Amino acid sequence: LVANTFGLTGSSDPKSYTGDPFSANIERIVYLALSEVGLAQENPSAAPVVTAEVHGTLIKKRCAMTKRSQWRRARVVPRTVEPRDDEAIGPDAKIPLPTIYLGIRRLAPIGEAGEEEVQSRALEMHVDDRRVMVDFVNGVIHGATVTPDVTLQSIKGSRKRTAQPGYAEHEALAVSLGQDSLGSIATALASFSMLKRDLGDDYPGGLLIIDELDAGFHPHAIDRLVTALKLQARRLDLQIVATTHSPRLIEAVHPDGDGNHRAPDKVVYLLDTRRPRLAED
Repeated sequence: LVANTFGLTGSSDPKSYTGDPFSANIERIVYLALSEVGLAQENPSAAPVVTAEVHGTLIKKRCAMTKRSQWRRARVVPRTVEPRDDEAIGPDAKIPLPTIYLGIRRLAPIGEAGEEEVQSRALEMHVDDRRVMVDFVNGVIHGATVTPDVTLQSIKGSRKRTAQPGYAEHEALAVSLGQDSLGSIATALASFSMLKRDLGDDYPGGLLIIDELDAGFHPHAIDRLVTALKLQARRLDLQIVATTHSPRLIEAVHPDGDGNHRAPDKVVYLLDTRRPRLAED
């Protein structure tokens, strides 16, 4: 829902290094059956609300479920609660914060796909963005020699597209599950680096959302992953939101166990599948 609320959606807006827009639509992330639309519309005020601060002004977007003729699943439109005539953001428009959503498709193993389904080619990338990828991967994986020879990899029919740095010890196609996920995250960071350089003073920061962040990583690598992400978040003005089932990842965000109220980071723990609510403390 958060990913669906933000993003750059115009046809002339910039694209990431995978060729995707800096936005995400929920109908490409989860399956919402068309039969659920009527139930949701019986009580529209009960729909979840995403609140954002935009240039000092709070904007609330209600996540309204609707039908769309070209999809066999429902979509969600972020509609402004109590819109004002002078608002620059349209009542049914996304909040224009560049957004990249990394879902589980990033973990589709290249090695398990048929050779005829796999495509790999050298990717043109600015030297600064190559350095972002290499530094980030080196900060998480110790003992591997990472090179700036970036390749773009994809699997037909899966919509998986990711860039991988080079490895001196093996081909980029021979990455492990953790390396594959790390390459997707590094590609997103390089894309924000490109956007920040191209937009200059107009760069508003960005939103990076990662589902199951810990998947494929050794516990020690999780510690280094969090450290590396915090560094890049500060450098690229990013808000990073990630889901996890890993206590180790939660401990890596707040090593002392009780949080640091002066830090910009926090853990949100959800209880109760039927009526989700936040856990205290």
